[in-house]
Amino acid sequence: MSDTAHKRGISRRGLFGATAAGAVATATAGSWLAMANEARAAAGKAEKAPGELDEYYGFWSSGQTGELRILGFPSMRELMRVPVFNRCRQPAGARPMNR
Repeated sequence: MSDTAHKRGISRRGLFGATAAGAVATATAGSWLAMANEARAAAGKAEKAPGELDEYYGFWSSGQTGELRILGFPSMRELMRVPVFNRCRQPAGARPMNR
């Protein structure tokens, strides 16, 4: 008979692994709850009524669309989109406009 046929129950390695996994899961669940409570408290502070100014402003390039976006912090409102590249689109086969 093989060695695996004689072993019954859980091994030390299996018991240690299950205990460690349970401890990590318990610690993680507690920290997630604490972070969720902090996020709810911070969300109340971030809300701005219409007309109120934000403390900080961020400028983002929106990539190949050719726009610059201005966002307010902490409300995360998009305040403005500024067109940077404004190319005149012509139909295929049309003459250039500069002639």
